Amino acid sequence: MFLEKQTMVHGYGISLCFSHGITGTVKLSMFHLLISSLLVVISSSIVALIYDQASPYIALVFIPLFFANYKIKSQNLTIFQDAFSFLLFVYSIALAYSIGVFQEPIVGKSDEWTFFELSSKSYYRDMSIPQLLLGIINAPLAVKIWGVFYAVAESYGIKPNPWIGIYVNIFFVALSIRYIVNTVELLFPENSNKKKLATLLCLFNGMFWLFATLHMRDSFLLFIICYFVYRIILYIEGKSSVFPLVAVTAVFVIVMPFLRYKLLFVPVLFLGLIYVSKIKHLKGFHVLSMGVVLGSVFVVAHVTGILKLTLSIFDFANQSYSQLAANESSGGLATAAIISQPFFIRWPLGFVYQHVSPLPFWVSMYFGATPYHWFKGLYGIVALFLTPYAFISIKYCIQSYFSRSCNIKQSMRFVILSYFLTFSAVAITSLETRHVGQFYLLFLSAALFSINKSRTRLDQLIMYSYWLFLTSIYLLWAANKLLS
Repeated sequence: MFLEKQTMVHGYGISLCFSHGITGTVKLSMFHLLISSLLVVISSSIVALIYDQASPYIALVFIPLFFANYKIKSQNLTIFQDAFSFLLFVYSIALAYSIGVFQEPIVGKSDEWTFFELSSKSYYRDMSIPQLLLGIINAPLAVKIWGVFYAVAESYGIKPNPWIGIYVNIFFVALSIRYIVNTVELLFPENSNKKKLATLLCLFNGMFWLFATLHMRDSFLLFIICYFVYRIILYIEGKSSVFPLVAVTAVFVIVMPFLRYKLLFVPVLFLGLIYVSKIKHLKGFHVLSMGVVLGSVFVVAHVTGILKLTLSIFDFANQSYSQLAANESSGGLATAAIISQPFFIRWPLGFVYQHVSPLPFWVSMYFGATPYHWFKGLYGIVALFLTPYAFISIKYCIQSYFSRSCNIKQSMRFVILSYFLTFSAVAITSLETRHVGQFYLLFLSAALFSINKSRTRLDQLIMYSYWLFLTSIYLLWAANKLLS
């Protein structure tokens, strides 16, 4: 009896701090339920007070669902409950901060303001997706989804305000966190502590706060990618047939041009890595076959003109991102220096920089900075903690292809390879931390693989080298500030 009580201690997310927890089955306490419900009530009240309308209390419709889960005890619903209530609370605090500092609910006139204007105005909502895509915005599907909720609100006499679109974002990010934790559970079924850690590293993650609480399309992209990876891991682990994966891939290919067309490489990459991750030990035949496939793709792309078009798009994007980096007011010099380098210098430097940006993480964490920069800085803390473990996992993945003594299961190989290649893709294109945030599930899972794993001398060398490198960079930054 004593052991049974002991195993019920701690739980997902907020329940780690406030209530009983899980050992495979959710043990949702009344205190946990009340905390989640109270966060929703407090957050809705702050939003309603700022906008001077009762409509934001619509979030209270989730509370009956929370109470139903007290009886159902659904693990998935508990994860969503924690994520939704906590993200809503973060939004209310960020909103109060924005109003107090900038006297407006949306900071600046960047993408978030543009997306609110497009989705809340009936003139744009009446446009078709092709019209939006061709002439106005490169994420018409996001505009349309937000637009549905703004239109419904208007039909009930509710004035369109940014909180409506942001509630939608919070919902999708909460769903994403649910699928992230589910994926971690599939990857580490024997280790419930990694599920708990994954939940905490999602809830207290500045990048997810950014996606959820700013009027931006990244919440949709995060959800689609997390669900896609979840279906792939289900298929690799033999818990699902290939048909759901085919359907999800088809949906991904159809919708992605209307959210961020550059991510169309993702299904090609992921499906190819399913095959690569199945290879137990790399042999000449595998290298030859992959070379033939890649060579054939290159030839076809060259003959059809796709390669030339892709390179021209890449060059245009590179110039745009370089200009943005040079004009960045919050320490974009490092970004500008890396993004202007030749490919073979930019790739390794950019890959490392993705993990330690912003440098230092507190560079924009001051009263008067925008929530956007606050949240990126807070994400930097999480990234600094996970990075050395992710690097060690890359080492294990490479070793597994050449050493019979190093075995990694296929699903874990897929995750590590996908993490490395997606972060590399961002490193050679935008070098924008927000863009790698959409692949956080891969980064987190790769890092979790090495956490609590017995370390070899090489692992320790990687760990010590990382912290020495980071300490040196921070000391150089401090010295530069003192001398300038």
